[in-house]
Amino acid sequence: MLFILNMADEIELGSFDTETQFVDVAGTFNDWEGEQLEAIDDSLYTITITNVLANSVIEFKFRKDGDWENAEFPEGGEDRTYMVEKGDNTLE
Repeated sequence: MLFILNMADEIELGSFDTETQFVDVAGTFNDWEGEQLEAIDDSLYTITITNVLANSVIEFKFRKDGDWENAEFPEGGEDRTYMVEKGDNTLE
């Protein structure tokens, strides 16, 4: 499963510094322990998670700096959910 996260809005608002901060994803697929996304350009971040079973529903949140107070920025929010299908899955 490939995650792609666009941080352009957060960068433009001045609430995310690409030089000093990081973004991770925590969810049911990693026991809610964050895994850091890799920058692929000025505002896009990505990670591939391999231990996700097809035909399962996952829940997850993106966090700034691995901090639950900065999850699903800018205002927090519910867990994201996604039904994993057989084959390639890309979340943008």
